[in-house]
Amino acid sequence: MIQLHNQQAEKVVLGSILITPALLIEAKKLLTPAHFKGPNKQIYEAMLQAEINGDMPELGTVSMLLYPEGFDITYLTDIIALNSRQASGAIKLIYEAYMRREALNSLNSSIQLLMQGGDIFATLEKTRLALSLEPNLGNTKTLEDVQAERFLELEQADGWYKEVPYMPTGFETLDRGTRGLDYKGGHLIVVGAESGTGKTTFTLQMGLQANELGHSGAFFSLEMKTGEIGSKLLAQRAGIDYDRVRIGKLTKEERIKMQSVIIQDDKQGQMYIDDTAGASLSYIQTQIQVMKKKFNITYVIIDYIQLISASGDMIKDERTKTVAITRGLKRIAKEAEVCIIALSQLSRAVNSNLGGRPMLKDLKESGSTVEDADVVALLYRPEKHNIEQMPNGESSAGKTEVIIAKNRHGKPFSFWTNFNTNGNTFVDAGFDGSMEIPFSHYNRGLLQAKKYDQAEQSLSDHLTGIEDLDFKQVETKPAPAILPANPFEEDVMPF
Repeated sequence: MIQLHNQQAEKVVLGSILITPALLIEAKKLLTPAHFKGPNKQIYEAMLQAEINGDMPELGTVSMLLYPEGFDITYLTDIIALNSRQASGAIKLIYEAYMRREALNSLNSSIQLLMQGGDIFATLEKTRLALSLEPNLGNTKTLEDVQAERFLELEQADGWYKEVPYMPTGFETLDRGTRGLDYKGGHLIVVGAESGTGKTTFTLQMGLQANELGHSGAFFSLEMKTGEIGSKLLAQRAGIDYDRVRIGKLTKEERIKMQSVIIQDDKQGQMYIDDTAGASLSYIQTQIQVMKKKFNITYVIIDYIQLISASGDMIKDERTKTVAITRGLKRIAKEAEVCIIALSQLSRAVNSNLGGRPMLKDLKESGSTVEDADVVALLYRPEKHNIEQMPNGESSAGKTEVIIAKNRHGKPFSFWTNFNTNGNTFVDAGFDGSMEIPFSHYNRGLLQAKKYDQAEQSLSDHLTGIEDLDFKQVETKPAPAILPANPFEEDVMPF
């Protein structure tokens, strides 16, 4: 006969925690007081209260908390004798018994609804959601776990936004133009960029900003494993060069910085990381529902759209798949009341654009993506296209333009960031008129392409009406390329 309450396993876990208080950290990952019954539930609640009070959940402390309630303290000494090295297995047995109880309760409730003439499809959907509320989170790990694991590998190897449904992104110019991340409204934000531009780093930075304000979120990495993500996050938060963290070449001071970052994790919101390769849309939906209920997440980052697998009749062609996925993500965002930030690749056609500057049409299967998204941000790094100089004469090294090509809250706009390689972070450089030159000023002759013949073709195609420019008098050696002009017609920000 299967037990719906495994009291023996409960006693083993509680007795083991009284002997080894650190075991409570492992127990909390799966168990809440609802998983226990009777006196065992009282003991577990007292252990959690002891931890909140800053005390160790050991015999003396727990006894002092239970004694005023008239609890039989001899029960504690009895369960201590049951402490075992198999406590981790007992934790799973308690969890499984609880899930079995929940499944039976949900199924019984559904049977009663159906017997009373309830809508069959609505009842089945309700049952499905109820049974998926607390499944095993599989590959999901907390930001603290991912960073701590990566740090251990390296050691072994040698305010106000919380009161409203908008979270700041960490980029002031972006917040002013889009009102930050809207999670109550279930917004879908698509961030598109070429490979190697830094779109993952850019979005992780927004997630970390939300964490600092007490918000929790999820990061689905369909491309990178948790080790690489841990390196990126440690580099960002500790202000250390990413390559040094990646190869483990760290100074003593840098290791101390990394340790301090990990210690601070329990004082802010969490980022729950899932690196399941080829995750399906239904899998992502289920995990979001679970984490919304358990951790009250408010944002979700998905890296990236094209790696989400489709199933059933969703797959007819790439366009059909993308339509189903982007519409599914928008629906999930609204139902779960989270802001979903989905990364997207750009098509190779971006290289044919002037200076390689991306546009909406360069998003893969852009039609459905643009239609479903509330905000579309495109990242542009001039130096990736051998453009060495900005229009104002500055070097383009580290300069990244954030182009808000679609903005449901207002007009399109763009702003510049400086990429800090030491901290693997983007820094908002704001709107600068000297860097944002509209097409009305395009005939000032600012554009020189990577080679003279490219410059001649570009100028003849785009700078019509200039008759005093003699190409033959220009040196035939390649000139340093200058950033092409801004495609927006206005000189000012739209807010």
